Amino acid sequence: MLTTSIGMLNRLNLQKSPEAWESFVNLYGPLIYRWNLKTGLNSEDAKDVSQEVLLQVFKSVHTFERRTSGCFRAWLNRINYFKLLHFKSLRKKELDSRPGHHDLNKLSELVTNQGWAEDYCLDVFNRALAVIESEIGHRDWRIFQKTFLNNESPEEVANELKCSKRAVYIVQSRVLSKLRAVVDKFIEDSI
Repeated sequence: MLTTSIGMLNRLNLQKSPEAWESFVNLYGPLIYRWNLKTGLNSEDAKDVSQEVLLQVFKSVHTFERRTSGCFRAWLNRINYFKLLHFKSLRKKELDSRPGHHDLNKLSELVTNQGWAEDYCLDVFNRALAVIESEIGHRDWRIFQKTFLNNESPEEVANELKCSKRAVYIVQSRVLSKLRAVVDKFIEDSI
């Protein structure tokens, strides 16, 4: 499980570093937005609620106390939940008429069961994959994609891409090493 960075939290809380806030928004903003879309909000409403969540975090991060691994995401989940609840209660009649909208009674169940930690891990993994894909050659990316992501055998990949099985293993090992480093960097820069 990915944990949050105390260094980033300190930069957000104590130093009020613009770079730390930019990193925070870049990492958590899209994730919060997707979580809000899952609750039935349209794109504009999800953006509005996400902005409210980010503003609340900015105002109250100094009150956050890290006690266990993952507690920051739980804290963020609670902020998001209450902002969603407030937004949906203010606009209940309008929202109830929209297709795909979840009523307030189902909101608590949806928000608490949507797997925030899993979504966070998947988001970090996908972002790291995008970085890796942009940094390595096309052939190496195809080897990694086929062996690691698509679970194809090294023999099949070597035959298809006309390279040795040894080359496939070397590429996979190097790309996995880069992937770990990129994920570690994201975690170090996040909270």
